[in-house]
Amino acid sequence: MKAHPYLIWFLVAIVIALGLGVPLLIWTDVHAVIVVLVIINLASFLVYKLDKVLSTRQNAPRVPNLLLVLLAALGGSAGALLGIYAGREGHKTSPKYRWLRACVWLCFIVQVGLLVWYLTRSGT
Repeated sequence: MKAHPYLIWFLVAIVIALGLGVPLLIWTDVHAVIVVLVIINLASFLVYKLDKVLSTRQNAPRVPNLLLVLLAALGGSAGALLGIYAGREGHKTSPKYRWLRACVWLCFIVQVGLLVWYLTRSGT
């Protein structure tokens, strides 16, 4: 039985996030919310870059676009944007994927708005 690609890539993202996050939580005094945001953005960036690398190889297993958008929606929109636009031009910058970039930008705008709201409300 062939494993579902969403499950495989979701597990890859979880492993990346845990590998980055657990040491940050253990060895730093940074607030847990900040650590989670850093982790999800680093994981998003790495998964987007991995997908960009895989796009150059023929018949390579690709990261599903739904998972890429989900990573951005879960708080990793800044990492996703860096992954899309950093380095050489990739397939996610083509007009065919305009919808994906629009979703990621929308997530970014909403998340920045929520962060600004939270910071101004808490007086930090």
